[in-house]
Amino acid sequence: MVWRIKFIKIFLLIFSIVVTVNLFALQLTSLGKPYRERGVKQSLKQKTLLPERGEILDRKLHPVATSIPVLRIYQTGNPVESRKILLKYGIHPKKFKNRKTYFLLIGE
Repeated sequence: MVWRIKFIKIFLLIFSIVVTVNLFALQLTSLGKPYRERGVKQSLKQKTLLPERGEILDRKLHPVATSIPVLRIYQTGNPVESRKILLKYGIHPKKFKNRKTYFLLIGE
């Protein structure tokens, strides 16, 4: 019975060492570069916006509901990219300076 406990302890020790070495290799060496690049690509996405919806009309062709275009601002984790995009649309980044999150303008 004692040998089983020793075996489990040794197995867990070897397993944790292997996991630690792999994490080190992926995070701090060039082996993790493709994963870092993939992560950056996933965090910066372009999305095609669907066309505007038309007006909803009643029987006499009077508009019942209309679409109003609005700007949408979504959160992103990259403050440098957010600053560039906000400046592009004439929004001053100091407006968001004291906030803990940053925003990215997606569509009009």
